[in-house]
Amino acid sequence: AELFRKHLADIKQWLSAQVAVPGTAVKIAALEELQAPDSAAGLAEQRAVMAALFPAGQTELQLPLLDDILTAMPALSRVRSSYFLSSYADMLLTPMCRPESVARLRAALAELGDQLDPTTLRFLREAEQADRECLALRSRQ
Repeated sequence: AELFRKHLADIKQWLSAQVAVPGTAVKIAALEELQAPDSAAGLAEQRAVMAALFPAGQTELQLPLLDDILTAMPALSRVRSSYFLSSYADMLLTPMCRPESVARLRAALAELGDQLDPTTLRFLREAEQADRECLALRSRQ
């Protein structure tokens, strides 16, 4: 059991290092794998990728991919567990504190709200609220 845990930790560290590299191509490939219905990765590996995909300072890479992240949510909410969806929203919709991101999240709520299960809709609402609050705090400074 100890060997397995160490091996899994090594895999998660390797995946995290791969996707944290700045560059659009690696981010797109990681998102496509996360969104693939036939992904072979387990939840632990997927969560490691999500957590490392947009490290602090990579908002300029996160913002252009926001539409890809959001438009996949209806399909994901039909086939993925609430554990996956919670991580997806929490880790990929981290506050960007930008007017564009707040506007896009707000628009996604209007556009996609009726296509999401209630749990996923709640995660999206929470992401929009966190981004809006971050923007408000930043504008006061």
